Amino acid sequence: MISDNNLPLGSCISNFGKAASLLRKFVPLFADILDVGSGSGAFLRQARSLGFSSITASDCECRTDFQPFFLFDAEKEWLFKEQSFDAVTAWNVLEHLWNPRHFFEEAHRVMKSGGVLLFSIPNYLNARNRISFFFSGEFSRYKSNELHLTAFTSATLRRAWGGLFTLEQQGYAGLHKRRMWKISVWLLRRSAFFKMLRGETIFLVLRRI
Repeated sequence: MISDNNLPLGSCISNFGKAASLLRKFVPLFADILDVGSGSGAFLRQARSLGFSSITASDCECRTDFQPFFLFDAEKEWLFKEQSFDAVTAWNVLEHLWNPRHFFEEAHRVMKSGGVLLFSIPNYLNARNRISFFFSGEFSRYKSNELHLTAFTSATLRRAWGGLFTLEQQGYAGLHKRRMWKISVWLLRRSAFFKMLRGETIFLVLRRI
């Protein structure tokens, strides 16, 4: 299990600002949080600076000095007891997994009832991916990255968490600053549909059933 957490802007959530704002909105400061695929720990340090003190880092490779840290593969059984955490986060991790359903099952197992799962994946709905798929049959973010293993659609993603979580919120981040088709209409540029076409990343918040 690898994450994109060390990649430059555009490959994951913009400096984790959106991730941190979601955490602050949906998770209380005193919550016990597990971050899966922590990478160098950039998101964890930002979360701690906001006042979140009970955070556990994890990765399949030991690349951070953030403590506590657990080394494990998210494709296998996780190293925690049932209902150990109030929230689980995973930024740009799921596309690196062969079996996303296993991820959701394990996240559900280690989370307390009513807990939240916050995660992000590459935006399969943006214009560049749509055009790439039309001409080549592949999403651009997957064609150019051999570590991206699982491509999602809205239906397959919902099936992966089905029966375990309900959707609380979905949005987009890492918006391209280039003027696509030179559209300059103020309302259109801020519409949900246009953000979907421009966004590099989809973020989601799920509630444990």
